[in-house]
Amino acid sequence: MPNMPANRLGSTHGYFMAVCTRCERPSIFVLDVKGTATWEGVGQILTEYISGGPARNLSATNYDVTRFETTGKAPTIPEHLPADVEKAFVQAEGNYKMDGHEEAAATMYRRSLERALVATKPDLKGTLAAKIKSLVTAGEIPTALGDWAEEIRIVGNDGAHDDEVTRADLKAARMFCDAFLRYLITLPKEIELRRNQPS
Repeated sequence: MPNMPANRLGSTHGYFMAVCTRCERPSIFVLDVKGTATWEGVGQILTEYISGGPARNLSATNYDVTRFETTGKAPTIPEHLPADVEKAFVQAEGNYKMDGHEEAAATMYRRSLERALVATKPDLKGTLAAKIKSLVTAGEIPTALGDWAEEIRIVGNDGAHDDEVTRADLKAARMFCDAFLRYLITLPKEIELRRNQPS
């Protein structure tokens, strides 16, 4: 049941909050009352709209319901990521936005890195640290990028082993992870696509 605003009689505009029964996340809706419609019974109208019931099509009613959209930007995902890499990165970004989810975000940034190396360098063996070192030694990635990857690994380990991850550490891991994925996957793919274009 949505939360109803107090003392809205005579007004034509109201905000309502509803909580999804599946993901348990709140959403805010804007409701406009038109014509001779009143606020009486609005709760039922909105409940049916949210649940997809008979009031889902409000064109025949005197109520307009729209979802309130914030100005928050969607995460910028590096292009051309394999599905499992993208999934881990998107989960990391989702947790990054929420205070108190630093450990979860760090763990998923680390997983993004692991999955990216499996996808692009399947012959590499050993631990994540050993794989990163091998790439640097072979000259396949710059030393600085190897250092970045190692930072992601360390912060991700902290998140996975119940050690506290600070917001500052997480911000650094996020930036490093994004740069690493773009260097390892996005940039080579863009170059490949460019070379394959007709002259």
